[in-house]
Amino acid sequence: RQLVSYRTPLPVPTGFWRGLGLLAATFAIESFMDDLAHAAGSDPLQFRLNQLSDSGTGGRFRRVLETVAEMANWGGSLPEGHAHGLAINIDAKTVVAQIAEVSLEEDQIRVHNVYCAMDPGLVINPDGAIAQAEGSIVMGLSSTLLEEITVKDGAIEAANFDGYPLLRLKDTPNLHVQLLESGEEPFGIGEPPIGPIAAAVGNAIFALTGQRLTRLPLRLG
Repeated sequence: RQLVSYRTPLPVPTGFWRGLGLLAATFAIESFMDDLAHAAGSDPLQFRLNQLSDSGTGGRFRRVLETVAEMANWGGSLPEGHAHGLAINIDAKTVVAQIAEVSLEEDQIRVHNVYCAMDPGLVINPDGAIAQAEGSIVMGLSSTLLEEITVKDGAIEAANFDGYPLLRLKDTPNLHVQLLESGEEPFGIGEPPIGPIAAAVGNAIFALTGQRLTRLPLRLG
């Protein structure tokens, strides 16, 4: 395996963003994992489990995958026109798996539920940890579905939020978060939960339509 990145000097300054490259990198990796599962004729959950050991980091991955699958009733019945998508990542030693339940409404992507199982090591403040996960999911989902900077004639087109939409409350899914403690050391919690959401939604769209979306924000067409 090889991961290569380049730092390119830009003519305009850039600011901070939660998770840095985590959402984009996980989107690429976990979308490809689903493509591999499809090529192998395997269930996406079982395909991932088949690659994991039962101990160490593999065991932690296995535990969060099995937990989130149980939370979402993976493989069970869903309303007509709905599908599940799965993704997982590790960041700052915290393992996070998410399942998104998605449908299409007039070719618009609608996310109804997001299930999140997270192993952040030792949990000091459960309410705070859950709030971090919920905030990451909402911020990541906004980037997954809506947020985009466009440039025309050398200038950014959006001058305010009427031209740069954010996820609104009416479009926010039901969020279900479960914490799984491991060990005696607390790991990072602010950024890891943003990682899987774009891939989970993209994989649900693939399960629903057979169309693999490879650009963010996700748009059908």
